[in-house]
Amino acid sequence: MLAIYYITNKFIEHQNLNEFISVFKSSKAQLLLITVFGLQFLNWTLEALKLTILLPKSQNINFKLILKAIYVGNFTALFTPERLGNFIGRSWVLHQAKKDTITYTLIGNYAQFGTTIIMAFFSLFMILFSSSSQQFYLPNKEFLLIIYLLLSILILISFINLKWVKLFHKLTWLSNWKTSLNQLTLISHFQKFGIISFSILRYFIFAFQFYALSFAFNLPYDFITIFTLLGVMFGVITLFPSFIPGNLGTKEALLIILLGGGVLGLKFSLISFIIWTINVGIAGLIGGGINLYRSKS
Repeated sequence: MLAIYYITNKFIEHQNLNEFISVFKSSKAQLLLITVFGLQFLNWTLEALKLTILLPKSQNINFKLILKAIYVGNFTALFTPERLGNFIGRSWVLHQAKKDTITYTLIGNYAQFGTTIIMAFFSLFMILFSSSSQQFYLPNKEFLLIIYLLLSILILISFINLKWVKLFHKLTWLSNWKTSLNQLTLISHFQKFGIISFSILRYFIFAFQFYALSFAFNLPYDFITIFTLLGVMFGVITLFPSFIPGNLGTKEALLIILLGGGVLGLKFSLISFIIWTINVGIAGLIGGGINLYRSKS
């Protein structure tokens, strides 16, 4: 609520929202917007490939069905904090492998989270040791760099060696999940490499979406600078809990702060909202439509 209040005041202060929106009257901006929309499908197809890699081959589940599950998962994620409820919709569609779908979704989410933290570390490193450090308002850079280095090491170790999941065996209410949890420890290094690779590709797709729209707004940053900005923004926001899917509001507010609270920050904030609408909002609505069609058929 504070983030949304801050953003609203900033837009009122500058009173140029119409100017921002008018950018999309140009054919160049419309083409870039269509490109960003198309990349949304590639983004979620990669997520479907992540789940395909993890699910046991014995299940023989059609990839089209897995892709539907991903979108229905996007629908249920809309109603849960941090979009953690994506496993709910996926398990509805892949009910023949319900427990495996849930456990593998959670480990896939963990890989995506780890990718975000590691990218945040590299972005902080680039800010600290490059000329771009003067472009962003970010206090305590050295302290943040150490924190994200430690987090990155911890996540990498815990992902490479998944034997820690056996600790959940001690929880009696998870006794029925023992088999599925044990399967996590059997994930091969090749599968882990595939999951991380697709997680990184998804991250780069989002960065390219952001860059494409910043190009439409004629913003003065190259891809590397935008990648660095996004790394810091996502790295910080990921560690803040939010009841709104995709941290809507907090991301946009942080972007404005990082860019000094001026018009440039407002434009990046608007871009972030547009990409959230496409990647989260519209993807969720598509998933809701798929689920409604399934329930009627």
